[in-house]
Amino acid sequence: MRQLVVGLTACIAVLGFGRCAYAQQEQPEEAGPGEGKPAAPAAQPTEAAAQPSAGGAKSLWSDIVVIPRKAVLKTGRLELAPFAGVTLNDPLIRHYAIGGVLTYFFSDVFGVGIEGEYYRRQITDRGSLIGLQYHRVPTINEMHWAAALDFSYVPIYGKFAFFNHGIIHWESMVIGGVGMTNTEIIPRNPSDQTFVNYDITPNLGIGGRLFMTGWWSIWFNFRDYVFPDKFENTNRMPGSSGEQAKSQADTQIINNVMFAIGASFFVPTGFNYHTPR
Repeated sequence: MRQLVVGLTACIAVLGFGRCAYAQQEQPEEAGPGEGKPAAPAAQPTEAAAQPSAGGAKSLWSDIVVIPRKAVLKTGRLELAPFAGVTLNDPLIRHYAIGGVLTYFFSDVFGVGIEGEYYRRQITDRGSLIGLQYHRVPTINEMHWAAALDFSYVPIYGKFAFFNHGIIHWESMVIGGVGMTNTEIIPRNPSDQTFVNYDITPNLGIGGRLFMTGWWSIWFNFRDYVFPDKFENTNRMPGSSGEQAKSQADTQIINNVMFAIGASFFVPTGFNYHTPR
């Protein structure tokens, strides 16, 4: 019994000593006489110090604009657009065209221009096989050249990202005008004389531009050239002259739908903004 009491007393003494030692480690040391106080925390930089000096470099965000200005301005500039084209809607004869458009822009959306194109014909497979299949020779005309005075208006302008590598600016346009088309009949009998026509030709279409730089773009349009054309009469007498055949010709309204694509170049090559950013 005595040994048990002695053992319990020793355990209580050991535990009490350890608790006192742990409490002494938790208490901070008091500064001795003559020792300085802890240093104050470092002062935060003031707003004035954070601002760059007047003569220093600009901050990185100063040139970021939420809505950038239009990349290309056309007011007072001349556009030269050489192009190549092809007719789309005639199943018997196809025409390939080369030409050009010269446009002056009175404002950024409105321009007036002149155009001209030269045509080369190609009889399609269907046109060549009609005589073999139906024992008939089709009545068709070929076009030689055309010229027109055009008016263009740009209602829509925008931009898109090209595979996240750059931004391409584009615009759509409405084109209309009036001009003249020169055509010639292809006589059913190759030995007969031909005659030519000079037809007043209004046109209407839509197109667009993809701006590669500030001075050149990819130019394209779809246009419908409408004109009354004279065709060889189906009852033409063999050996009649071209003038006689023209006086007896049948008149039909022709829709010559053409797609054209090319490059446009602006002169002068540079431009200035006249409004603040």
